[in-house]
Amino acid sequence: MKISSNCPVCRSKNITKDSALLMPFIAKKVFGWEPLTIKKKYNFKTLKLGTSYSACNSVFCGNCTLLFLDIRFDANEMKRLYKNYRDKNYTTLREKYEPGYSDRNNMLSKKIHYMPSIEKFIIDNTGNNFSNLLDWGGETGINTPFLNSPKIEKFIYDISGNKKDNKGIKYLKNINYKKFDLITCLHVFEHIPYPLKELKKLALNLKKNSCIYIEVPHESIINDDHLDKNILNVKKHWHEHVNFFSRESLENLIRQAGLKLLKIDKKNVTKGKFVLSIYQLVAMK
Repeated sequence: MKISSNCPVCRSKNITKDSALLMPFIAKKVFGWEPLTIKKKYNFKTLKLGTSYSACNSVFCGNCTLLFLDIRFDANEMKRLYKNYRDKNYTTLREKYEPGYSDRNNMLSKKIHYMPSIEKFIIDNTGNNFSNLLDWGGETGINTPFLNSPKIEKFIYDISGNKKDNKGIKYLKNINYKKFDLITCLHVFEHIPYPLKELKKLALNLKKNSCIYIEVPHESIINDDHLDKNILNVKKHWHEHVNFFSRESLENLIRQAGLKLLKIDKKNVTKGKFVLSIYQLVAMK
């Protein structure tokens, strides 16, 4: 674990922090920390009675307008959090801290229904000359784009270790020295501690003039028309999503990684009874 002293997207030190809480499930899964009920018998002379949760900070970057958690998990902590992601043990533990999660997990584990629009967005803005693709952070491959395109060789890299018998998909333990026509990252960058570092590494795996598709949530508290440090008064808890992207921060991420932004869009999609707002973009090496 490291505590950030600069922005993980643009590296600026023009950041503002304010107190927040790390949600109990994350604290337990990553660090083994449990909430503490402060009782009178413990004789904490200067502490009020109640429940003590794990403290952290919400951070706002005044340069690129990224909102993020100050705790940056290391590789081992990320593995503890995402190994066997959403399996029975993961779901049982999370249900303990967040009653009702199992129902939400069942919904999230289903194939996304708007995949045709994702594929159209990619084709419209890049063309369709893909001989292979890497779905980076693609879990089992249930939401891998172009899954039904037999001419495209498909690979997945994911730290969860989750696999499924998907015909035609190859699961990779590392992606060193491999080159791809297309890399897709659906709802990954909001989870990772060092997005710029990871995007630069991914760019090395793109062939010349090849593209990357990135999709992240447009969180409800992010207002692209007006975003400043006052958002710290709103964001007081942190869960799996350790980065809340704005359009500006995404554009900055692409620039900093040395890529050319081809298209960025924001749209609303429905998933069950929920309406999700997302950013989607494609960039070229």
